[in-house]
Amino acid sequence: MSGSWQALRRWWALVFTSVVLAFVPGCGGGGGGGSDLSVGDSSDLKKVLAAVPDETAGEPVTVRLHYSRPDADYAGWTLYVYNAPGEALGGWPGRAPDGVDTAGSYWDVPVAASAFNFIIVKGGGSEREPSGWSGNTGDQQQYWSLAEGSTIYKLAGDTANYARNPVGAETPDLDTVRVHYRRYDGGYTNWGLHLWSGSGLDASRLPGVTIGDWQAAVAFDAMPGYSAGEGEIVFDIPVLNPKDDDSRTGLEFIIHGRPPGGSPDDKDGRDANIAVNYETLAATAGVGDIWLVEGDATVYTAPPDLRQVSTRDARAYWLTRALIQAPRWDSTGVFKLYLPRAARSRRRVAARSAAPTAR
Repeated sequence: MSGSWQALRRWWALVFTSVVLAFVPGCGGGGGGGSDLSVGDSSDLKKVLAAVPDETAGEPVTVRLHYSRPDADYAGWTLYVYNAPGEALGGWPGRAPDGVDTAGSYWDVPVAASAFNFIIVKGGGSEREPSGWSGNTGDQQQYWSLAEGSTIYKLAGDTANYARNPVGAETPDLDTVRVHYRRYDGGYTNWGLHLWSGSGLDASRLPGVTIGDWQAAVAFDAMPGYSAGEGEIVFDIPVLNPKDDDSRTGLEFIIHGRPPGGSPDDKDGRDANIAVNYETLAATAGVGDIWLVEGDATVYTAPPDLRQVSTRDARAYWLTRALIQAPRWDSTGVFKLYLPRAARSRRRVAARSAAPTAR
């Protein structure tokens, strides 16, 4: 083993032991890798690692969370916020509402992160508002991405988080749900859709497509508007317009394995149907967009930030001198590695070595 490779391994051990390496989804695939490190200078921030900020860095955005109860009784209810970063409203169980307006009680939350988590509780946690977030582990944590806006509406007993007040809202004019679906391995052939009548689907606009057969998932490319883009596929699901019947409140469907390569009983990590609440969508010209991610039960109504930036749990494996394996990276884009100040003088070691690629 060459001296430079030994030095590089020692350097990487220091970086990972110090837990200062951060990764994002979207890393260049392939084998060898060249000596040019300029790929790390990509200006596409969806592909390139964002530097890990100080917890005090950046001006916070004020997010107003409205909470509405039909009995208008907010005594004892508190909001606990974390990963904002930190506990934005103090330690558990958070604090009482800041005020009451026409949408119910509200809290103003200072957020200096791209997303945060919260829990609405009463009596120190004896009662909790339910969460529909896929990362909920039973204590009803909820999740909000600032990509969806800086205003949240929560209704008592409702698992959804709304960007617009659903109370008294006009019935949306919607005839198509446009699905953006991302798989990290880029493999979609062995997956498909289970669609059925009575789910909100307008089957009359799917001529030639057989629905309702669990053993024969509908191929994605059989759907209207299908296209394959960078890191995702897109397709349309025609729906019965709620404008014509206000009892039509949402759509349900399933993504699951498609034989012969996939198992119909594998629902891509989801225990329940994919449920789209029309009130959460911003429809334009009759089309409402959603984003789905492999193994994630959350129905996103804005493009999710899938970058995995961490100073605590970043990890990867060296497979060869020029190949890194890391979880939940796909084959598109490039990545950056950020060094601690103390290690920057060692950067010349990496510069003399082949640039690593990832898979």
